[in-house]
Amino acid sequence: MPSARLREFPRSSVPSNSRITDPANDPHAPDLIVFAEEGCAFGNTSNGEQPFTGKVELLGTHGHDSTLPHLHATFVACGYGIKSGTVLGEISNTSVAPTIAELLQFHLPDTDGMVLNSILAK
Repeated sequence: MPSARLREFPRSSVPSNSRITDPANDPHAPDLIVFAEEGCAFGNTSNGEQPFTGKVELLGTHGHDSTLPHLHATFVACGYGIKSGTVLGEISNTSVAPTIAELLQFHLPDTDGMVLNSILAK
């Protein structure tokens, strides 16, 4: 695997659907955002060029641009409380926890996502 190199991420190439904000317009925006190059991943080791397949951390990887379509995940829900045959299309990962909380009749305040009501059999 090639080693990752830092390169500038031109502001003009930030997708319009990106959640990246401009520090000039948002005081809460980060001063620096780092995305892992495709084929590379961030981890908690510090031994240099460790191949991805030999990665010691087994808890997942982070740092990829979530707007890349091939990095989107599949969401499937079935079982008690779920309506059969519902197709949602693309959803936000932040809506999974509020939906599960709703199924469990658990109050989950102040979430970023929303309950996926269209899949719930009420």
